[in-house]
Amino acid sequence: MKAQIRLISLVSRVLSNGRFIVGGQKGGDLNPCGVTFPGTAKRRLGSLISMSLIISAALLAVASSSVDAGSMVYKNNPLTAQHVLVPGTHVAIVPPSGATLSSSFTGFLNEPRRVTCEIREVLTPFANIEPSLTPEKLEGEGIAVQDTTDVNLNGKPAKLIAGTYSGADSASTGVGEAGEGIGVVMFVFGNDRLTVFVKGYYPLSDKSAAAQLRNSMLSAILEPKQKENPAEPYTISAAGTEFKLADEAGGTKRFTIGGKPYGSTISDAIFISSFFTQAITRDEQAGFADKSAEQFLSKYEHTILSKRNIQYGGIPGIEIIADVKGNERRDRTASGGTVMRPIPARGYVAVLFDPNSDLVYSFTGIALQNAEGYLSQFIRITSTFSRPQPK
Repeated sequence: MKAQIRLISLVSRVLSNGRFIVGGQKGGDLNPCGVTFPGTAKRRLGSLISMSLIISAALLAVASSSVDAGSMVYKNNPLTAQHVLVPGTHVAIVPPSGATLSSSFTGFLNEPRRVTCEIREVLTPFANIEPSLTPEKLEGEGIAVQDTTDVNLNGKPAKLIAGTYSGADSASTGVGEAGEGIGVVMFVFGNDRLTVFVKGYYPLSDKSAAAQLRNSMLSAILEPKQKENPAEPYTISAAGTEFKLADEAGGTKRFTIGGKPYGSTISDAIFISSFFTQAITRDEQAGFADKSAEQFLSKYEHTILSKRNIQYGGIPGIEIIADVKGNERRDRTASGGTVMRPIPARGYVAVLFDPNSDLVYSFTGIALQNAEGYLSQFIRITSTFSRPQPK
């Protein structure tokens, strides 16, 4: 690419009377190396350079929006009619082939092919996130990195990562079936205010999915110059608790202790709120809440402790609290020995059902430390739920 630019810069120094300006000298016969060409050789050189100019210009025309210079990919994305502004985020993207916006997570889904593309924002500068995007650290999240590409996205640094995924069962990705390999493509970009994770999963048997996810991700535009983030569907507050908002996307809010970055491993506690649309009759609500609790707590041994009707913000719902088997600690016995004892942990699920629409609001929390203290904070945050009044 740089060679093409240098060549075009050289060849562009042509005078109207057919002589070259070489090395900054008008009418000279010197090339940049100081070699004198006789007239015939100079004409041949001119023909060769003219042909190279045509070829180079054609190559540049093809690569004008995406240039791969060694290990760096440069993308300068204009906003097109094919871009979709992902609700609740600062991102516009051209969806992967055949994919549509998902109703269950922030991103896109191609259900027949079992290809997903999830988009998540964290309120942390990209420069703070980039050092963690190493094969060693990603391995801890179940990603075996096979390839990493540095990207310049609209003038900002980014990372494109490809590999295989084994960090969770098929239910967690919605992709793999029993015994089937799962591929992952991850694109991470941002600015000095936030970082965006675009993570795509696909069955390894789908040979074209990786390229389609890659092309989709590389079409991304951060903070496009058009209206974004539709009216907030609900508000909650963690004021007066130890929790702070860690990230928010598509109506899903994640709260962690002190607002520390959200990861796949929970060491203390996390609280998540979200909303979605699903037609659920009054008779089906209790069963839906039970199923939600089972899905949320499926990674832990747990026992349901209580279930009660609730109402927050004028919306009725159901709250479920569970005893969870989480981490263990080593305690000393009366005889001087040691024994491993479970650390008390709690799971929290609350679901509100809007009686005037199909909107469902979900609140979930897991406390692996300070169980009762964090549980009371989960309830307090949920109780602040409200919806903006129509104007």
